[in-house]
Amino acid sequence: EHKERVLLHIFVQIRDKFEDLLQIFSEIDDCSASVVEAADVGYYLNALPLFAGFLSDERKGYNRLIIAVVTKGLANEVIRRITTTVGDVDATTGVMVTVQEMAYCAGSLNL
Repeated sequence: EHKERVLLHIFVQIRDKFEDLLQIFSEIDDCSASVVEAADVGYYLNALPLFAGFLSDERKGYNRLIIAVVTKGLANEVIRRITTTVGDVDATTGVMVTVQEMAYCAGSLNL
């Protein structure tokens, strides 16, 4: 049976919320997820001579990206759990959620 799935990206810059957000995906059946350590644009721009004087070390903050695939029917539940964890995402700086429909998805990952 083919289940329609969606791809979620949860960008996390709040260190204290990361483990709670990651826990959401460990509790969902039929979920494949990975974490990518990232850096904001300022980290890379600071290495360029043109921008080096404008950006401080404070811009090199905490960045993690949770990439997950869940069945389409669970997307709203995941978003609800994220909102419960961090509050209103639209009003919160430091967490961003995107959901994308996929034309094709096969396979799975271990959590």
